[in-house]
Amino acid sequence: MTGSCEVLTFDGRAIRTLWDEQGDRRLFSAVDAIAALGLSASPNRYWSDAKRAWRRKADQADGDILDAIASVPLPDAGGATRTSDVLDAAGLQKVLARLRSPRSADLAAWLMPASAKDAGTLAREGSAREALPVLPLTGTPFALGHAAEAAEALADPDLRAIAYAELHFYRGEAQACVEAAKPYLESDGPSLRLSACMLTAYASLTLGDVDAAKAALSEITGRLEALRSSVATQERHAPTQLEACCVLSAYVGTVLLHLPSDDLPPLDQMAPALPAGLRVLAAYVTAHAAYLAGDYERGLGLAQGTLLASGEVYPIPLVYLRCVMAMCQISLRREREAEESLLAAWGLARADGLVEAFVEHHGPLRGLVEHCIRHDDPESYDAICDKVVAFSRGWMRVHNAKTHETVTDRLTPMEFSVAMLACRRWTNRQIASYLGLSPNTVKHYLSAILATLGVSRREDLRPFVLR
Repeated sequence: MTGSCEVLTFDGRAIRTLWDEQGDRRLFSAVDAIAALGLSASPNRYWSDAKRAWRRKADQADGDILDAIASVPLPDAGGATRTSDVLDAAGLQKVLARLRSPRSADLAAWLMPASAKDAGTLAREGSAREALPVLPLTGTPFALGHAAEAAEALADPDLRAIAYAELHFYRGEAQACVEAAKPYLESDGPSLRLSACMLTAYASLTLGDVDAAKAALSEITGRLEALRSSVATQERHAPTQLEACCVLSAYVGTVLLHLPSDDLPPLDQMAPALPAGLRVLAAYVTAHAAYLAGDYERGLGLAQGTLLASGEVYPIPLVYLRCVMAMCQISLRREREAEESLLAAWGLARADGLVEAFVEHHGPLRGLVEHCIRHDDPESYDAICDKVVAFSRGWMRVHNAKTHETVTDRLTPMEFSVAMLACRRWTNRQIASYLGLSPNTVKHYLSAILATLGVSRREDLRPFVLR
């Protein structure tokens, strides 16, 4: 074997690799592949049992797998060198075909670009850049309260930097997110560049930086144009993970910025190429699109179906998925179910301070943040409210630059929630009960809201808050 151990990352999981003696085949740790698939809490034992079973059966296919295995010294997580089984991409593909894992297809799709080699070390590093996942922290399952540790555990330093930029974003730290992502906006690694563009585009909403948001969105659009050209020249085209992530990023724009999506490839056709965690995010985007179309039952069904199908817990996309469930349920006047969904989202987010989803969806959640969080966690509620105001101001500058509508500057988050409910024909008593206020307090809120916006009736609030 040649060269030192190189660690690549599949779906946030480290896989040790090295090159063979000729330097033209990348070999992958079999145990790391088992661990990345999530097949067992003890990947070493699972791999040993699998080899034992293949030896017992001793058919041609099993023999081919066993012949492809080599044993080499590799460093473990503690730094000690141990003899480990490795296979090249073709051999590992045969192993994956024998394993029953929903993630086998993802790993198989990842293997070929990860194993590609051009001349020299720089080409190998370039291949590794291609194989890096988009939004690594978003697509990583981690224990609640350990988001920072999950980011730190990523072996690749650039991937780790992107993960920290994500963590800043989901914590509502827009400026820190933009600064962390900035070095990668022109990265040679397409996955790193796409991640940086996505984070910069949406963090810039909060900062009201129109130019930065447009530049980042333009980069994503450019990659989509390249994708369409690529597809047009091929009769049959299976999307790569990077292409699927690019399409997903564009659909996120259709949700947050209400951009047109008619010319985008269907997201459901691209979703199988996404890592498992980002498929949850794609389900959120699809459910949110149904919500925006007023098809609340469909949006709720999509979200609930995804929850049932999810294996591991991906806290970040699940927070968003639970929020869109709550939005659909409150629109269907299923207040109790909506409360349960919002509390489930908060339970996933709270330990890591992941407040961004509650900021972005404050309006559509129609007072659920006040109802569920304000009394139990007033400090977090105040932090969310501060970020709601900043996000709303920035969003209006980017999305509605011509009219400069400032309703979100003129109403506090609580006033906005009262207005949202009032214009939907909730009575003062219903609003008071829901938000934990007295009917008289609601009356005073409404009087102040009407005076601030210069209107005289509840119905006149609709153009201001239902956009």
